Amino acid sequence: MDQNQKRILVAGLLVCVVVAVFVDPFYSLILLVMVIALLLSLQIMRETQGFPDITCRLQEDAKGIVVRNRGNAKAVAIHLALVPLDLEFDVTPLEPEQTASLAVPHMISEAKAVITFENAAGGKYSRTVMLSATGESEEDLLKPMVPLFGWK
Repeated sequence: MDQNQKRILVAGLLVCVVVAVFVDPFYSLILLVMVIALLLSLQIMRETQGFPDITCRLQEDAKGIVVRNRGNAKAVAIHLALVPLDLEFDVTPLEPEQTASLAVPHMISEAKAVITFENAAGGKYSRTVMLSATGESEEDLLKPMVPLFGWK
């Protein structure tokens, strides 16, 4: 727990005590739950710093691939292999929210992209993305994380 989290905890507990004494203990418990939720959120944010998240998709004309860093850290040593097309690319380092376009020699109807990359500290990561010119993209931002209501 860092210094800011300790300050938030102390301030939150003081507010809870004041509310419990002068207003109502029930409201104090509600505030305590909110302070705990805030502290857990800050802890999760602190632990997820420094992680690049590389993904790719086909361009609209299927003659190229767009590689994007959706993470919060710089990605280096990015290597992209298209299976079963036997095409491999080395991508320049990408800052967060930066993209790079790669041209391919022919249109791609379907392929699997195997991406390996590292963060600045040397942590190695890999990801596999299915690419399809006619099918659904894995980049659908409205797709729920858990299949709900018959989403397929």
